[in-house]
Amino acid sequence: MARKKEGQFEITMYKLLVVFAASLFVATLFGTNIGKEIGENRALSNLEMPSYCYVKQGSTNQVLCSEISDLTADEMCELFSTPAKKKLKVLFVD
Repeated sequence: MARKKEGQFEITMYKLLVVFAASLFVATLFGTNIGKEIGENRALSNLEMPSYCYVKQGSTNQVLCSEISDLTADEMCELFSTPAKKKLKVLFVD
């Protein structure tokens, strides 16, 4: 009769705990990142805004509203002629 090799696929308890802890950490990290992405995409798709508002995405999302696009004060002054600049006062609310 052939002899069986014992302990060929044996794993110690400590190795098993390390594998379990590592897989639990990776699964939690993966689930957190996927949850953030899905939740953020759904929140932005259901967002109701006027046509002159837009969402600026980056590390944080910002809703910016401007009826005259994303112009700076200097760019607006360049659009107007000199007499119009003297008569016009522009108020920017941030």
